[in-house]
Amino acid sequence: MQYLSALVAAQHENADLALAYHQQFERRRAATSAIVTRAVERGDLAPDADGDLLLDLLAGIVAQRVLLRRLPLHDDFPEMIVDQLLVGFPPARDRRRQG
Repeated sequence: MQYLSALVAAQHENADLALAYHQQFERRRAATSAIVTRAVERGDLAPDADGDLLLDLLAGIVAQRVLLRRLPLHDDFPEMIVDQLLVGFPPARDRRRQG
């Protein structure tokens, strides 16, 4: 984890490193985007699903956990994230009915 933090920080000082990191990031994002596209084609995701937003949410969750909280990514973490994003976080009760 400390290496990832150092890599992100070093990009501000080294333009070549920043370019290489960005190119690698875009390759990985394109591969992940293809997975989202296939999920839409299979009907696993709605046709109007915002794939870019989904990828940003996933990346943000990982960055929060690894870079800011310094917690590990255990083996079932990706599946746990996807399951929760697809199900959502419903309220414990419908507060609109109270009144």
